[in-house]
Amino acid sequence: RARRHARTRRFRPRRAPGVSLHRQAQVPVPVSLTELLDSVLALLEPRLRTQGIHVVRRFEGETPVSGFPAELRQVFSNLLINAAEAAGERSLITIHIYPSRRWSGDAWGTRVVIADSGPGIAPEIREHIFEPFFTTKGDKGSGVGLWVSQGIVDKHKDVMSLFSRTRRAPTGTVFSVFLPQVGPQIETPQARRKRVRTERYPIQMRLDLPASG
Repeated sequence: RARRHARTRRFRPRRAPGVSLHRQAQVPVPVSLTELLDSVLALLEPRLRTQGIHVVRRFEGETPVSGFPAELRQVFSNLLINAAEAAGERSLITIHIYPSRRWSGDAWGTRVVIADSGPGIAPEIREHIFEPFFTTKGDKGSGVGLWVSQGIVDKHKDVMSLFSRTRRAPTGTVFSVFLPQVGPQIETPQARRKRVRTERYPIQMRLDLPASG
């Protein structure tokens, strides 16, 4: 496991500038990430069904987080739309929500993983994918979706990471968003059980990511 994971290059997105294109809320509020993702999927369901995309939900609990629901909804909507476009028709998208620990540091919280079974993102594109107005979609893309999403994640003091595999099957792309829990940093029983193993996204991609630590 460790050897396979070591061969998978990890990219950390650059921080977006202070200027953002999303609506600003006044104060953060308690957010249920499972309910929020369910609401996003409900809106996207007709589109995903038309494309024949199968969505696997793995909602394994969450710790309390606070944030701006409309902005977080925009982040996960962008990631799911991108995943659907990258994966193509009759593909697989996995959404996994579970208590976790920040990979660098001791903060505990909830991790949201969105993985697709598409062809993956080439290394030369990964290096620019979070830059404003960078797009591979031609006239169909504005190039601001991931840039805005990264700005929202930074505002929440969260962490978004990108993993991708292109050169050998099975291929795919994984976005991981970690949101720290509200209040004292306490390891939950669910997170303790996951701490000793890794997760694979999606199943046929066999890409190992650390569950925590």
